[in-house]
Amino acid sequence: MMKNGHKINPTAPFKNRPLAWALFCFMLIFLCTGFQTALAQEEAPPDWYRIRTNSVPNMPQDLTVDSTGAVWVTAANDSEDEPGVWRLPSGETRFQYLTDSRANNWLEGDYNNVLEKPNLNEEINYAAQDDDGNVWYALNNRTVLVEKANGDWLTFDMVDTSYLGSDTTNVDSAHTIRFINNQDGTQDALLIAYRSILRVDSNFNVTATREVYLQYNNYFIQDAYFDTHGRYWVCDGYGVQFGTNLLNTEFPAYSDAYKNDPEAPPSNPWVVTSTIEAVTHIMEDSLGNMWFSSDSGVYCLTNPDGADDWLKYDINALTGASNTINCMAAGANGTMWFGARYSGIVTYAPGSGWSRTTCAILGIPSEQILSMEEHDSKLWFTTYDNSVNAGVYALNLSDSSVTSWTYRESSTSLTSNRINSVAADLSGGVWFASYDLPEVARMKADGTWVQYATDAMDLLWSRGSGSIPGIGVDSNNIVYMAPTRRSPIAYDITAEQWLSLPSDPPAPQADTVFYGLYVDPKDGKWFLGADWVYYLNADNSAWTIYDTNDETTFSDYRVTNALMDAEENMWFSTYYGLCLAKNDPVSGTVWIQFESGDGTGYAGWYTDRVFLDEDGVIWNSASQTYDSANNTWTTQTDATPFNTRPLRFLNGNIPADVDLAGAPEALSGTVQDRMTVDTEGNIYFAGGMFWVQSVNKGIIVCSPVKGDVSRDGRIDLADAVLSMGSLAGKASGIQSAPTDVTGDGKVDQAESLFVLQKVAGLR
Repeated sequence: MMKNGHKINPTAPFKNRPLAWALFCFMLIFLCTGFQTALAQEEAPPDWYRIRTNSVPNMPQDLTVDSTGAVWVTAANDSEDEPGVWRLPSGETRFQYLTDSRANNWLEGDYNNVLEKPNLNEEINYAAQDDDGNVWYALNNRTVLVEKANGDWLTFDMVDTSYLGSDTTNVDSAHTIRFINNQDGTQDALLIAYRSILRVDSNFNVTATREVYLQYNNYFIQDAYFDTHGRYWVCDGYGVQFGTNLLNTEFPAYSDAYKNDPEAPPSNPWVVTSTIEAVTHIMEDSLGNMWFSSDSGVYCLTNPDGADDWLKYDINALTGASNTINCMAAGANGTMWFGARYSGIVTYAPGSGWSRTTCAILGIPSEQILSMEEHDSKLWFTTYDNSVNAGVYALNLSDSSVTSWTYRESSTSLTSNRINSVAADLSGGVWFASYDLPEVARMKADGTWVQYATDAMDLLWSRGSGSIPGIGVDSNNIVYMAPTRRSPIAYDITAEQWLSLPSDPPAPQADTVFYGLYVDPKDGKWFLGADWVYYLNADNSAWTIYDTNDETTFSDYRVTNALMDAEENMWFSTYYGLCLAKNDPVSGTVWIQFESGDGTGYAGWYTDRVFLDEDGVIWNSASQTYDSANNTWTTQTDATPFNTRPLRFLNGNIPADVDLAGAPEALSGTVQDRMTVDTEGNIYFAGGMFWVQSVNKGIIVCSPVKGDVSRDGRIDLADAVLSMGSLAGKASGIQSAPTDVTGDGKVDQAESLFVLQKVAGLR
């Protein structure tokens, strides 16, 4: 706090004042003896939570369709930050998100698609529902959970092969679940892991177990099946084996039944001269034929009671598609579907033979199909090429129309999980600019969302291209956006309308590559880019242009960050060096550049930026302060002013050392350009920037700690003093959501008592 230019120590009234301490202790005793304040009972978000798109995962993997027509989708391993399964109920258009906590994607009202399942607290490899309504979840921790139709939960432990060495959790965990239709109408389940198979009967008893006792990858079980003829099939890197007992199987080419069939799969690891041909998937079609995929084509076992039963198909020769098959699905009337590696959809139909349909013909941007299943005249499948071209699709077999779900385009909340620019407005809303497509999502104060796509903003990019790397709001409640290779745009939030910015030269050129946007304390807008920096004045009436290729002003032509200091000097960070536009009372604007070894003592990185502490002192990340009089840098041994500096936002400040404990994942620190604070004191961290591996981070939010008047993420004596000071009318500037703990829009006795209770450990 500042008063008459001097800092106020909130605990100062208690120093050497026994009466003040006695009064404080009396108030604590008063709180302990029964004074209670009724707090608002509305549902509140947790201390930390995520906001993400509310559609399918960005990397969908396995897909199953149950007997009701509901679609179940799991994500590729390590592609999600939180565990989950995505379910599309039959007849509905939006996927539900089944996860262990709503905090994994906290959205309000109709935007909330989370179904909380606390048991689903580990990564989920596979999910399927049996005909009795029991849902089976294969978790990546050696367990398979069953959520019974009555709501009870069961756990099955897969075989632990850690005795073979190293961490075997991934290979011990089930990756596939298949159901076996019994003659009495019940279903058994096959739980398939790379090193074991469990058969579980309809009464949930394990009736058979098969284990792999060798550590070599070729022995990993890729798939297993129990066909309608009563035979088990198990495939691995050496081929496929079969038998009527799960523990006693043999290779077809060396069995009495098929040893004379020249097209039977040839593999046998125990015969040195045998050809090794891995088999990856097994499927039975509706006519009772068995299909097996390998890297060199597809095998089919037909007429199982005859003599010449095996056929092998060269998919590449027949259709031009790859012989490597990612997945298979059985259709009606003996039809078989194949997802060939980067080759779209391959179909076999009795009578008409083989055909191929590319995904491009269907308007799907990826030819890589990972999982598929036919149900009710629709072919459901998942695709992946990169995070942009991944999705869940339903091909209507009657008219070849396609319905699609992607993590971006099907979302009604965020438009992407890759957000590197956020800005809160003065109306309680927050704006999120997508890094990987030209769209902006706006969350209003009431929890509803608005998406501004290319048509609304007159940004005519092609599908999947473009981005908006910069967004900011000024004190007039106008939001500004810096789209890549397009002119800046602005939206008046109060009037709810788009604004026309000056278009006459030197207005920004349409092909400018922007890196960011900075709104200075005087409402000037700085659009930072390659080759040019554009300044739009406070009333939006005129542009000023700066040529960043001018070596006398800028250190590099690519400008990434800007800051106005307490003396209204402008600092610019570039890809190679730091530069300062300094206000000189005699010479006007003087440009100064800093880089290591320039004689000024500057020790920052080439791409370093500067920061402003509470007293208006400029710091760099090397713990150096700037001496404006001498244009030099001094290394400081005490970096407390830097570490505790205020991060200044439109809706108030927070300290740079705000408590980050409890975040859903480790945060490297407070990067102000990727943060914002809304009118309620919620802090938003943009998590998914720049790197594909962070594509699913979305937004991480820290709720204001009730009673944290100073907004440092902690409740301590200083907050108690400030709160009581507010009650007594002795403190100003603290009317905020953290102070108003009851949510009634005012700060009164209830707030002070709440804070004192927290300090005393009574809450």
